[in-house]
Amino acid sequence: MNAHAPSTPSAPATLPATLEELTQRKAALRQDIRAQKERMTRLGRDLVAPLAPAAEKSNSLLRAFNRGMAVFDGIMLGLNVMRKFKAIFGKKRKYRY
Repeated sequence: MNAHAPSTPSAPATLPATLEELTQRKAALRQDIRAQKERMTRLGRDLVAPLAPAAEKSNSLLRAFNRGMAVFDGIMLGLNVMRKFKAIFGKKRKYRY
């Protein structure tokens, strides 16, 4: 089985034959998109939500430090990726033959 093939049951193998089938397919796709958008919104909110109050001060401090390090790591990763892309696709390439 192809790893890149859609795994949703709503993905038909053939094109819709009638206008009614096409509208049903469109409605199903819109519903799928809406559900995915809600899920992504929920995950984004969970990611940037304020920390819940901890029972112990050490747990609260550790969670704040952990989140700060994750943000710092993400920023550094993004900068390094941008540098690599700039080096690969930049205008100042020097060719060695």
